[in-house]
Amino acid sequence: MQLYTTCQECGKHVVLKSNAVTRPELRKDEGDYVEITCSHCSKKEQVHINDIIARPSAIILWSVMIFGLVLAFYLWWTFNIFSLIVLGLPFLILRNQAKKIHTFNDYKIY
Repeated sequence: MQLYTTCQECGKHVVLKSNAVTRPELRKDEGDYVEITCSHCSKKEQVHINDIIARPSAIILWSVMIFGLVLAFYLWWTFNIFSLIVLGLPFLILRNQAKKIHTFNDYKIY
């Protein structure tokens, strides 16, 4: 999961470096407002944590897909079996990530 917001000056996405999984956890770590610096226009601004949005991480998406395919081909070539469970594993991981993203984006702090 990747946390980001939009720069008010240039409108580009700014990625927030945090290990928080939920908004209350982000609030505990950063407070109600997070100071960000836009990597495009270099403007510093304070952003309320409700304006931070979670989205799927492309690194996790690609690594899970590659791992699943490599494991499936290994089992097929080595043991001559093709397991749907192995192909289903990446989808379970992605489903878990989607649930975390929905939980983060759905919860607002007032």
